[in-house]
Amino acid sequence: AFGRKVVPLETIAAIVGKGGDLGRSRIYLRDGQIFSGPLEVKDLKLSMSSGLVIQLRAESLDALVMRETPEDLKPPAEVRAFVETFEGDRLAVTGEIDPLLRVTTPWGSRDVGIETMRWLSCAGEGRPRRVVHLRDMSRFHAFLDEAEVSVPTLSFGSRKMQTNDIRSFTCVQTKSLKDDDDEVVHPHVVLAGGNLLIGRLDLSVLEFAVMNETVPVPPDQIKVMQNLSAEEGDGAASERPIL
Repeated sequence: AFGRKVVPLETIAAIVGKGGDLGRSRIYLRDGQIFSGPLEVKDLKLSMSSGLVIQLRAESLDALVMRETPEDLKPPAEVRAFVETFEGDRLAVTGEIDPLLRVTTPWGSRDVGIETMRWLSCAGEGRPRRVVHLRDMSRFHAFLDEAEVSVPTLSFGSRKMQTNDIRSFTCVQTKSLKDDDDEVVHPHVVLAGGNLLIGRLDLSVLEFAVMNETVPVPPDQIKVMQNLSAEEGDGAASERPIL
C-alpha cells in the first residue's frame, strides 16, 4: 500500500506467508514495524543441523521466525510513534502528522498528536469509536474525524493516509512518561463509560445542601468528591454527591 521496499534479512524478525491465518503475507521487522503485501524472496533456503537444505517459497509459508536478538523491538532514536492500519501495516513515524488528528467527544472537539497523546486505538472490533489516552493521563472515548493526513514514515518517507484507515497510533514513551506510570496525581473527574479528564473546577465556590442548609466550599479545599449510588449507600432512590 505504501510502495516497494527492499528489506535486509538481518532486520527481519519473522515472515508470515499466505499459508498463515491472515491469508496474506507479512514481514515483522526487529524494530517493531510490520509490512503487509506480496513478497518477493530469491533463493530462500533453510539449512538444518543434519545438513539437509530445504528450498522455501515465502508466499506459501505459514511462519518463519528468526532467532531473537537483544535489539528486538528497539526502534531507532528518530522514531517517535507507530501507526497501524486496518490492512495490517505498522509503520514507524519520525515526526508530527499534518494536520493533527481531530477527535470529537461529547464535550467538544480537539486536536491530538505526538506531543499530547500516548496512544489512540479502536474501542473494539466493529466499533467506530476510538479510545484516546493523553500524556496528561486523561482518557476518553471519541470519534476520529475523517480527513487526509501526511505521515512522515521511517521506511517510506512522507505518505498520505485517510484517518479512517488508521487502526491505532502509539507514541514512543519518553523518560518522563513511563509505560507503567498510570497513577493519576492531578485533579481529575471520572465520568461514565470509563472516561477520565484532567483539570480543575472553574468555580470560585461550590454550594452543597447539607441538613437543609447551604454550605459553600472552595474547590481547592476538596480532596475527593463522588456520587454515591443507591447500591453503595442506604438504598435511597436518588444519587447524591459525597464530599
